[in-house]
Amino acid sequence: MDVIAMAGLLLTAWLAVRRHWTASGVTLALATAAKYFPLLLAPLLMWEWWRAGPRTFAAGLAAFAGTLGLCFLPFLDQRLSVLQGLSRYANDWSLNSGVFSAIRGAGGWLVGSQDAYWPAEWSWRWVWWLRSA
Repeated sequence: MDVIAMAGLLLTAWLAVRRHWTASGVTLALATAAKYFPLLLAPLLMWEWWRAGPRTFAAGLAAFAGTLGLCFLPFLDQRLSVLQGLSRYANDWSLNSGVFSAIRGAGGWLVGSQDAYWPAEWSWRWVWWLRSA
């Protein structure tokens, strides 16, 4: 699914650069239907639609909302239970990170507790500090 979302995101960017606003709204919606992270591009794209004019903004927004609505149409009978995966991921995100789990486990071994988050937290701060330096 990541490949589909990234392909849709790249196609959206390409279409936006070529000023095909309605098509970029459709491809952004398709990429968002595959994964949620392309939604981060939506405010930037909507800003470009707005700068192009009110009619362009309305057409792009209608294309985005209509396509996304069509993609989620099959899930309406399940009351959009597909969105529960997002909240589950927000609660259990640390299970997806091997490095985070390894550091947490090492910290728990050092202090005798499995709830020792401090080594992971400080390790990530150190990594971010190194990236910004």
